[in-house]
Amino acid sequence: MFVDGDHSYDGLKTDWQIVLNCLAVGGVVCFHDTTIPREEPHRNFGSVQFFNDVIVCHPDFQQLETCYSLNALKRLKLA
Repeated sequence: MFVDGDHSYDGLKTDWQIVLNCLAVGGVVCFHDTTIPREEPHRNFGSVQFFNDVIVCHPDFQQLETCYSLNALKRLKLA
């Protein structure tokens, strides 16, 4: 799955629920604009905060890689 939503906290919260409901075990999801690149510190989106608060620490997912502002995670199990 590729998620490039409206970049707000609530927007990514809604998108996250879709991922939780639809992504199979072993599936990979990429979230755009969920990390602030050093080269662009003005990118202060709510999506970054939600990613850090909720997604990155979710026990069913493993973070695979960060590339610029994009994060890729793999689903390990279902809750």
